Amino acid sequence: MEQLMKMKGIWIAIILILGVGILTTSYTKEYISVPVETRKPDMVNAPQVEAAGGMQAEAAKLPEAPQSEEAAAGTAGVLGAAKARAMPEAAAAAETEAQTIATGTRLRLQELDDQIARNHASEQDTTTNSMKATAQSERKLWESEVERILKLLSEQLGAEERDSLFQQQKEWIRERESIAVTASQKQSGSALEELEYNLSLKDMTRERAYELETQYHDILMEAE
Repeated sequence: MEQLMKMKGIWIAIILILGVGILTTSYTKEYISVPVETRKPDMVNAPQVEAAGGMQAEAAKLPEAPQSEEAAAGTAGVLGAAKARAMPEAAAAAETEAQTIATGTRLRLQELDDQIARNHASEQDTTTNSMKATAQSERKLWESEVERILKLLSEQLGAEERDSLFQQQKEWIRERESIAVTASQKQSGSALEELEYNLSLKDMTRERAYELETQYHDILMEAE
């Protein structure tokens, strides 16, 4: 009887062990058969997800790493190059603006220069007499511009400034004549002597016109 009871207990233990094993196997198969996307959060590496979230949160709190000296220098170089590329464009814009506010006198002088250059380009007769006539004609054109500038200034300047300007002009005329005579003497006795004289007068009168326009730019701009 006692032996029978022992055998019965052993069989009960075996049955319980088998039952637990079957249930465990069944649950495991069921878990594996469920698609990953439909599993509950606590079924899919919950500890790993929690750890990753913690790492991201800590990373977000960290300050941004400073640039290395090389990287900073490279950035500065790029900005510097961009700025350097922008500088010529700014200079061109400033020059264009300056031209738009140029006085009518400056524009007249530039147009006269252009006209003379076109005449020279189309000139066919290059004899000494023709060149001398051209030099005389151009000298008179520049003298007319100088007289025009002086007239405008005489209307704008005060008495003292006007007297000073005309005194300077008289001295300039004497100096111009002296320089022209000296230049012509280099061709003394030849047909080019008179030509050299007129060319010298023309060149110095042109320079005088631009000099006056530059010196009295603001006054001329108001006068025009």
